[in-house]
Amino acid sequence: MVNGPSYFTSYFKGKGTVVRVRTGECSFWNRDVNNLVALNLNEHEYVNDVYIFCMMDMEKSGGYMLGWIFFDELIYKAQPIFEDDTIYLTIPIKELHHMKKLVGLSKNN
Repeated sequence: MVNGPSYFTSYFKGKGTVVRVRTGECSFWNRDVNNLVALNLNEHEYVNDVYIFCMMDMEKSGGYMLGWIFFDELIYKAQPIFEDDTIYLTIPIKELHHMKKLVGLSKNN
């Protein structure tokens, strides 16, 4: 998965939170919620508080939002994978928070 073109700020309980979108190619996704999403720690920027994981289908010009997670929560729950001097934090899709919960949190200001 790769970082989206930009990140944005949302407000949770009056505190600014930086949200980053990470996107993967839909052709590799078989809609199994037990599949893992991953964050390459070399690509993590310390300003990012939340990651949203998505799959893009270029043929249909659309995508799927798989869910989101706080970075601090990802560190706690993730299974690290070491590959070629890189550390990936991996978590099953089913462990991500639903997008409706993110919208609900940002409206509670």
